[in-house]
Amino acid sequence: MSLELEICEKRIDRLEDAIEKLTNISADLNKMLAVQDQRLFQQEKEMSVMHKIIEERRKEWEERIDSVYNTMRDEDHKVIQKIEELRREQRTQHAELFKKVNDMQKIIWMYMGGFSVVVFLLTNGSKLFSLFGG
Repeated sequence: MSLELEICEKRIDRLEDAIEKLTNISADLNKMLAVQDQRLFQQEKEMSVMHKIIEERRKEWEERIDSVYNTMRDEDHKVIQKIEELRREQRTQHAELFKKVNDMQKIIWMYMGGFSVVVFLLTNGSKLFSLFGG
């Protein structure tokens, strides 16, 4: 029995060594997992911060773009109002000029008619005088 006992003791020693090595390996693995968990947690934290910053920037840009569009809309409205005002002024000026041209045409035609009468009287005055006067 001593041989069997000795073999059993050697196997038990080997098993104890194997268990001790497995315990060491398990402890090392636990340490590595803890380090990896720490790294993953830190990365998730950094990603969360980055996501928050990106979202803030997106909102800022949306506000700026909305501001630009509102400014453009206001400026467009002002330009359209100014164009309408200029059109009204132009129509008024056009009507005034048209009236002045018509008045000038009337005056010119009146002078031409009077001038024609004067020329007719001067050229045919003696005939008319003899016809009506005597």
